Amino acid sequence: MRAAGVGANVIPMRVSADPRKMKRLVDTGDWTERKLAALWRKGWDGVIYLNRFEGIPLEEFEEARAKAGNIDVLPDRMFKRLLPSARESIIVFDPAHVQPLLGNLQAELASRPTEMDPGGP
Repeated sequence: MRAAGVGANVIPMRVSADPRKMKRLVDTGDWTERKLAALWRKGWDGVIYLNRFEGIPLEEFEEARAKAGNIDVLPDRMFKRLLPSARESIIVFDPAHVQPLLGNLQAELASRPTEMDPGGP
C-alpha cells in the first residue's frame, strides 16, 4: 500500500545511534517485527532506507510508473531519480537513541489518530 501525502506522519527527531551500526536496506514493504528483531539481536542499532511507500505524491508515483513500469524492482538510486520526493527513513531499535526535536513527543503522538483509533480517518 502506498501512503500519499507529504509530512502527515513525520515527527522531527534527533538520532544518536552510531551510523556505522545502522543497517542499510531496500524498502520492500514486507518487514516484520521478527525480521527487525533479528537485526537487533545481531547488533544493529537500526535500519535506514529510502522510503518507497510513504510521503510520495500519487501524481509523481503514477508518472514514474508510466515511465518505468514496475518501479519497485529499481535500485534506490534509480527510484530516487524517478521519484525525487522519496526520502530516507530510519527505524531505531533502542528508544534511548532518539530524542524529539519538538516539545512533548508523548503528547504529540497521543493527539494523532491511528488506524486503531475510532477517531482516525
